[in-house]
Amino acid sequence: MINEAVGNKAGIKFFQRRKWDTKNRLLASIDKARTLVGYEPKTEFKKGLMNTISWFKENWEKIEQSASFGPGISSAVRYK
Repeated sequence: MINEAVGNKAGIKFFQRRKWDTKNRLLASIDKARTLVGYEPKTEFKKGLMNTISWFKENWEKIEQSASFGPGISSAVRYK
């Protein structure tokens, strides 16, 4: 769905499972949030996905700036 929404024709590439990847299948669920705090989504999945893609497109320049680190500076280092 994401590839289709952004026009990526590269497709999906599957790799062998890594040693530490022990779960056969992961499924996202909002059941716990629904039970604990009464969460109910108000946006359909596809609409939310399109909103997210739009946000990234609109903010890409700021994202690149925030993720840019000079030579010799690791992205793991945070300065305050």
